Amino acid sequence: MSCIDPYKPLYGFWKYDSAPFILGGNIKSITKNNRITVEGYTGYEFKPLFITTKEKGEEIQKRIDTAEQTYKEKINNALVELHQTINNTFDTYCDDSEKEKL
Repeated sequence: MSCIDPYKPLYGFWKYDSAPFILGGNIKSITKNNRITVEGYTGYEFKPLFITTKEKGEEIQKRIDTAEQTYKEKINNALVELHQTINNTFDTYCDDSEKEKL
């Protein structure tokens, strides 16, 4: 027995293969094989990881979006630091005529 009323607006989440590793959206329907169809993903069915009310789902989605933005900023900062380290290393060992900046 489910505590979710399938006749009220629902929000579903499913696994994804890259960051943030989970996607979500407003459920259009739940199929007979317990897959979900989602607004904005016409022609696709997803195996839900989690289904909740639209209201709770949108709150969860905001938290995921914030975490994803933080992840992207950290990755970007790490790449900037890596490039700077590489360039500084070449500055130490090469004169300007021998190197190319990343």
